[in-house]
Amino acid sequence: MRSLIVMFFFFVLIFGVGTVVLSAELPDGFHSAGNNFVLGQVSNRAETADVSTLVDRYDDPPSLTACTSAPNDCSLRSAISIANSDGKPTTISFAGSYLIRLSHPLPSLSEDNTVIKAGSSQEVHIDGQNIRSSVLRITGAHVHVEGLRIYGAGAGYPNIAIDEGAHDVTITQNVIGDDDAPHGNCGGNNFSSSGIFVSGHQNIEHETRAWIYGNLIECNQGDGIWVLSGNVIIGKNQQGANDSSQRNVIRENHGYGINLGQTTGNTVCDNEIVTNDGRSLYMTRFQDNNIMYNDIVEISSAQSMG
Repeated sequence: MRSLIVMFFFFVLIFGVGTVVLSAELPDGFHSAGNNFVLGQVSNRAETADVSTLVDRYDDPPSLTACTSAPNDCSLRSAISIANSDGKPTTISFAGSYLIRLSHPLPSLSEDNTVIKAGSSQEVHIDGQNIRSSVLRITGAHVHVEGLRIYGAGAGYPNIAIDEGAHDVTITQNVIGDDDAPHGNCGGNNFSSSGIFVSGHQNIEHETRAWIYGNLIECNQGDGIWVLSGNVIIGKNQQGANDSSQRNVIRENHGYGINLGQTTGNTVCDNEIVTNDGRSLYMTRFQDNNIMYNDIVEISSAQSMG
């Protein structure tokens, strides 16, 4: 484990447009305090699905399978393709624990109200095997991704991409970027440009682009989370859990832990952001984002170059 150096926390407030790297480093258990903006509100989503599809094979055959009740008849690729074409809310689940190695990019999650979810006792890996694509690409609304281990995007691609048109996306309880969690040595699949990338999007009042909570995001070649839009919630939402269940752990990424750039209207609340090479949190519009109660610890600049 890399050694840590704890630096003095400083509070920065910018009037006008400027460039700020917020690199607050605090002792364990000490929280950073932000402004008094109201936390983002997640819009209502469909809670139940009309269609349930069970993935029951670990391979990724080039030809689509039918996803019938017959055994060994549903690949992840087929399940997504069917969900995209049936015009109904769909939940994709898994028959067991699987390591799914992609042969080529998966279809985008383009149908609204699609859920892809592993059970609490399952360990489902989706390995992009350094394909020239994201592992999961989301273009639909009200898409929910939960309980997966997602890694292996090729150089220059994020492991999860939330594209134009997507909104009310929920990413929760996943491991993103590390093929060897929780051992912490980052394995060999860390070429991705970021763990999660939220593309630019014209903000619509009261619309949430994405809610990202309860994930372990580590070992990505670039940023842990890179945001180019507003109305993204990272960590606790407005209701806020009374425990750590909504907290993201964002660590050991080679870029920034969270990169908000010039965006506005985002919330970063109650996350653990530690030992990322490019500093913990980057933004240029501090007064227009809501940053509060995050545990932030960094490595020294000398170590980050090693």
